[in-house]
Amino acid sequence: MRTRLTIFCLLVFLLWSLSACDMLADNPPATAATATATIEIPPTAELAVITATPTITPTATVIPTSTPHPTLPDWTIMVYMNADNNLEPAALVNLNEMEDGFDPAAEINVVVQIDRAVGERNEAGATWTDARRYQIAHDNDLQTVNSPIVAELGEVNMGDPAVLADFISWSTQTYPANRYALIMWDHGIGWSGISFDDTEQDKLTLSELGSALEEGLVGANVDKLDVVGFDACLMGQLEVYAAIAPYAQYAVGSEELTPGRGWDYRGLLEWLYESPTQAGDQLASGMVEQFLSYYEQNEPNSFVTMSAVDLQQVPQVIQSLNGLTAVLSNDFTFAAGTIGDARSGAEAYAHAYGEDADSYAAVDLHHFTTILGDQSLDETVKTAAQGLTNAIEQAVVKAGHGLGFKQARGIAIYFPRTAAFYQEAYATESTLSDWNRFLIDYHRTGTAELTAPQVQIANGDAVTVSIHYPAHLSFQITGRSIEEVVLLGGQYFEEGQRLLLEYDPLIPEPTYLANGERIFEWRDGLHEDFYVWNTRVTFLTDYITGDYVVMWPSYDENLRTVEGRYTPLVGGETFEARLTFDRTARDLTAVWGFTADGSPFEVRPQPGDVFQAYRFFLEDDNTITRTEGVSLQFDMGGKLHYDWRPLPDGDYFIGFQAHNTAGESGTAMTDLAIANAELPTGDTAYLDPYIGYQFLYPASWYRPEYRNNALFTTNISGTTTMQISLFPDLVSTSALDLKRQALQTFGGVDILFEADLVIGNYGGLYTAYGYTDGEGNLHSGILLTFIKGNMGYVVDVDGLTAEEEETIAAVEQLIYSWTFRPTGVGLFPGNWSSVTEADFTIPQRSDFQRDTFREWVRFLASSDPRIFVAVRQEQATDTLENTLTFWSGEAARGVSGYQGGATGRFLLGGKLWLRQDFVYEDGNGQEVWGFVMVTEQSGQQLVAWVEAPAAVYNDLENTVFEVMLADLNLRN
Repeated sequence: MRTRLTIFCLLVFLLWSLSACDMLADNPPATAATATATIEIPPTAELAVITATPTITPTATVIPTSTPHPTLPDWTIMVYMNADNNLEPAALVNLNEMEDGFDPAAEINVVVQIDRAVGERNEAGATWTDARRYQIAHDNDLQTVNSPIVAELGEVNMGDPAVLADFISWSTQTYPANRYALIMWDHGIGWSGISFDDTEQDKLTLSELGSALEEGLVGANVDKLDVVGFDACLMGQLEVYAAIAPYAQYAVGSEELTPGRGWDYRGLLEWLYESPTQAGDQLASGMVEQFLSYYEQNEPNSFVTMSAVDLQQVPQVIQSLNGLTAVLSNDFTFAAGTIGDARSGAEAYAHAYGEDADSYAAVDLHHFTTILGDQSLDETVKTAAQGLTNAIEQAVVKAGHGLGFKQARGIAIYFPRTAAFYQEAYATESTLSDWNRFLIDYHRTGTAELTAPQVQIANGDAVTVSIHYPAHLSFQITGRSIEEVVLLGGQYFEEGQRLLLEYDPLIPEPTYLANGERIFEWRDGLHEDFYVWNTRVTFLTDYITGDYVVMWPSYDENLRTVEGRYTPLVGGETFEARLTFDRTARDLTAVWGFTADGSPFEVRPQPGDVFQAYRFFLEDDNTITRTEGVSLQFDMGGKLHYDWRPLPDGDYFIGFQAHNTAGESGTAMTDLAIANAELPTGDTAYLDPYIGYQFLYPASWYRPEYRNNALFTTNISGTTTMQISLFPDLVSTSALDLKRQALQTFGGVDILFEADLVIGNYGGLYTAYGYTDGEGNLHSGILLTFIKGNMGYVVDVDGLTAEEEETIAAVEQLIYSWTFRPTGVGLFPGNWSSVTEADFTIPQRSDFQRDTFREWVRFLASSDPRIFVAVRQEQATDTLENTLTFWSGEAARGVSGYQGGATGRFLLGGKLWLRQDFVYEDGNGQEVWGFVMVTEQSGQQLVAWVEAPAAVYNDLENTVFEVMLADLNLRN
């Protein structure tokens, strides 16, 4: 019986991770504030007593409670259900679930205040549109709300804090119990508020939410609520918990968007009825467990989060956060790079909204702090970060998440990626004043000295490209604190407009944290990478009409979003929407909309609903604009569809754009022509970017990718596989030797046919074989072995015998189309190259000349020898401070008007340097600026001395000098 071919190639594919880019554009392996009570926050000065502990087990705060009254129900559950908006259909579904799950024998009250909307779909029978209060009673009718109406309120403003306060006071007085829980049901946008009333165009801000809780509890003579739960998006934020902490013991909320189905009220109530006497922390934890269980078992969703937080621990979290920001703010110049890397690497939420996700700017606070502490070279930052992670772990009673959010630890925070996304309203709507000041100072001060990254396309090896001859682009990027690099591609449109068709983020090489976690960040310095573009892009269709669309990045590389506008067939207004597609399953997995005020919600598409996709254009300044595009109708299954289609013939552009944490960007573009019209579309090309071999494979198959040192792909059903293994540095090895070695790994197979082979102008062997697998299925396979130079190739295509015709066709096309192209990494040098010295390596720009002076290696600008970077290595026989003092003194020797700046720490390329800047006048009376820096590695000190005339210094500091020194590394 045959085992799979697992030939471990001698070639170590370091080049595959060198570029660190998943860049083969093909199928996937893609209102005024209201005064409210404040939290008592311990003084920040107490931070010094916080010590790091290996592991903290969250424990609930001991809160004095009165003895349960034997004649009172165990719980009163209050649900504040604002359905005066487009969530009304889901509200009626949830009301019926509550009725279905209610147990009249249990000592529990469930009361609901619901305000409905005008003009929305009435999917549960009733057509009234005002506000009512229900006492939930059991019935099995899932279409009609049959619980008794205990109050008819007429039209009310559910965004008015007085209305919420009245509901709390009325509920607790009318239905007294031993414990109270409030569930806020509606749209949510974290710190921006909750409970959006469309009729009144109002919402509850966080300060209004706090004042409503305070007023409602005073009216009811209740000290605190036991639990406040948020059945709403993005409410699991520290800003929210800070606002409600004085008024409740525990809170339950999601860091991420909440699916349109919301909470599983049937399951939650049935669970509670089984043990109604449980305390607040138990109910809060149960809410988390029931939510996650539902989305694991009933409606599988990998991108959900939910957590329970002990609100009595929130002041300590805020105190620890303030302590951390104080430490970071002491030296933004030093800390900014690490802060930016931690923000970029931290788990972020609301990515279903594509390019608009930045407006929500919610990141997991624990994950951000963990990365920050791991990557920082400052021990005070490490200690403060550990103190904050400890405080978060103590506060989070229960946290859970789907497989798509591995780092969701229970509390998110607002952290806009760049200053451009900061919302001024945050300063008044959040009580985290120290954090707000940190955000402002970080964006205005910490990143102020960053200049735009530099991008250069080193080669475009073809002017005309196609699905059978893809474009291969080598490019170089230089800069500091680079946050993301994206591919931009599209077609020259009417009147010279550039229609954007591709927007693909490139993935840098991974960085491993101390806990083994892998994050992706663009290090400082020089990056050399490549991109292979096969001229197929996403085509969105309803099978009647369609168009090419941009698929924006989402939570992971297999999820992409399409942006547009959504119009329901029956009722409702047009709203912004995003389609989420799984590129592996090739299926529409979710539709998300958001209201005019930015409230997100999930949409359940109905047959005949219309989605109008946006068209995007790249303007002359490389900013992106959009207009309305094609309109499509959802089919009877509530679906739209997509595939990858060859682009039509025409003139196109392609290039790269790099963004840094300051919001600055650099762009490089090149033009090319596409000629697909005369080519059969059933096959597409794979171009290996390292070795340079190219072949055609069925376009319906998955994109080939390297696994265990072999290139691998399959058809969609997985019944036919293709594996290509490479053997470098062969000496006296023949194609026959390779064949014998491969067959030995197969186990028992029958040889059906053997013949000589010519592939890519090289001789080899063709071997057909057959076998029966462990399940009794007959297989037919073809093995190709050949050698080019000293590189051996083994191609194995294995499929079911029932599909033998397709297998043979795929192999024949591969043989016919196999060719070699000069696309290996390093063959097309751009502006930069790497220089290897006896003791270190360093990048050199092409317009700088290398020479030596005494113990220094110097790189002088060809245009002006006054512009130079000099580097030396010496034994670490003295402190960095003394070494810097000595060489700064040498820089001052023999020059006029020398002035040295203060010595400061400087973080560059993951290394801690000591740096002193200086200025003097040259013999012509012109100012010269420069610096001396020293760092230590492995018992050796590296010294850098940089100078340039003041008139050009600022242009060179970030783009040349710091690029070179970021990649300066000792050998061995």
